[in-house]
Amino acid sequence: MPGQNIQVTFWDVGQGDCSTITLPDGRLIIIDTGPRGSPLIDWLNDHPKTIHAVVLTHNDADHVGALPALVGQFMNRIQSFFMLVDRPANNSVFNKTFRCALEGEQKGFYKITRLEIGAIVWQDPALNVELVTIAPSMSGNLLATSPNSASGILALRINGQTQILWPGDSSLARIAGTCAGTRPYVMVGPHHGAPEGYKKAAAVPAIQAINPSNAFISVATKNKYAHPRPKYLQRLERVGCHVLCSELTGFCDRAAFLNNQPIMANHLVLGLRPPRKMGVTCRGIWQLTWNGQKFLSDGFDDEHLSRIKKLRRPQCLKGRAYFIAQTIQAS
Repeated sequence: MPGQNIQVTFWDVGQGDCSTITLPDGRLIIIDTGPRGSPLIDWLNDHPKTIHAVVLTHNDADHVGALPALVGQFMNRIQSFFMLVDRPANNSVFNKTFRCALEGEQKGFYKITRLEIGAIVWQDPALNVELVTIAPSMSGNLLATSPNSASGILALRINGQTQILWPGDSSLARIAGTCAGTRPYVMVGPHHGAPEGYKKAAAVPAIQAINPSNAFISVATKNKYAHPRPKYLQRLERVGCHVLCSELTGFCDRAAFLNNQPIMANHLVLGLRPPRKMGVTCRGIWQLTWNGQKFLSDGFDDEHLSRIKKLRRPQCLKGRAYFIAQTIQAS
C-alpha cells in the first residue's frame, strides 16, 4: 500500500523543534535537531541509524543547537544535508552552524544543499511520497526582513495530498500565502505557538486558509518567551484544529506547573528519550504511522484528552468547546 511503514515522530525537546521521519527502508530524516542536550542524540547512540538527510528549517539555537553533537558523532551516517542561508555569512550564529555542517562535507560524507523552493529532500515514486521544500524562494530569502520570515517550509505529500507541514518560525500570513488550501493533517507550530500575526484579526482567516487538522506545539515548561500564547491555541481550536503541546506551561494549570506533575509520560513506552532538562510533560512525544491510507496515532490520544480535561484552565480546550458548540448549532 502507498506510503506504508512511514513513521513520523514529533520529539519533546523542551524549547525547540525536532522531528524525525523513519522511511520504509529504516533510514531516518531529521528535521531540526532541537537545542543542546536534545534527546535525539542519546537515542541515536542507542539506535544506530543511517540518516538519509538532515534538514534545518531555521538557524537559531532552538532548532540547531544539537547540530554539533549530531555531526560530530554521526557525520559518517549522514547522506545529505539541507540548510538555509537566512542571515549574513559573517553572523556568528550562522557561521557556527555552517562551519559545523561544512566539516562533514569537507570529509566527503555529504553535500550541503541550499534549502529553497523545489529542493526535494526525499521522494519515492513507487509509493507516491515526497518531502519537498515549498519556501523560501531565492528572492524571498534575499528580501526577507528577518530570519523568521526566511524560515524553511517543508511539506510531506502522500498521493499528492499535503499531510504534514513544517513551517519553522514563519508568520501565519506567510504560511497562508504559501500553503492555502493544503489542509494538512499536522502543522508544526509555527514558532512554538507564538507565530507573528497571531493577535491580528487576519489570523483567523489565515488559519482557515491552511486548515490543519492538528497542530503540534513544541515548547518548554519553563521558557522566557511566554510560549505558547493562549490566544493562538484558542484560535486554532476554534476553527477545528486539535492542539497538542509537548510540555505544559503555567497558562493551563499553575499548580501542576509548580508541582512538576506530568500529564503524560510516554517517552519510554515509545522507546524514545525524554529531554535531559525535563519539563512537565503534556502530550510529550507524538508518533504517527502511515498505514497506506491515513496516519494512525500512537494510542495515547484518548488518555491524554481525559487527563487535560482535569487541568484548571486547559487553553486548547477553551477553543475546542466553542468549535463543538458551533458545529452542533450549525447541524
